Amino acid sequence: LISFFKNWRQSALNEEILKREILAAQYESLKNQINPHFLFNNLTALTSLVRTDPDNAVKFIQELANTFRYVLENRECEVIELARECSLIESLAQIYHLRYGSSLDINLKISNFQNKYIIPMALQMLVENAVKHNVISTSNPLTIDICEECDYLVVKNNYQPKSSKILSNGLGIKN
Repeated sequence: LISFFKNWRQSALNEEILKREILAAQYESLKNQINPHFLFNNLTALTSLVRTDPDNAVKFIQELANTFRYVLENRECEVIELARECSLIESLAQIYHLRYGSSLDINLKISNFQNKYIIPMALQMLVENAVKHNVISTSNPLTIDICEECDYLVVKNNYQPKSSKILSNGLGIKN
């Protein structure tokens, strides 16, 4: 009976270790999918901005550098303080403001950041998908709200899907 209990306990422990390793591998895969997608979209936008507005292109590059500094500083973290993630969103909001002007509004409505943590780049991915899959124009501005509701962090936007087919592998929506 003692032997059976020890084997059962070790089996349960091994199963838990395996689950954690699988989750870590999935999380690492998610991080690797986000960064190239984000870089591609912003380099494309920067190319256009360099031609039309060189002064704002410089500001865009500075905010993009801030964003990648964040990625480099937090790439090994499993979770980070929500306040740090929100500073990333503020940089992204500046980048998007340079790209879309008043046609895109990102609102951070979080009152208390203390003792709150999040997976790095999680908010960025959700904001990026809202931008990618919705119409953004002066006649149809996109509003993205990031707020707390019943102890949950919520990212929501007004729904205005693009009518054209978007080239996508579906990973962002799935994630």
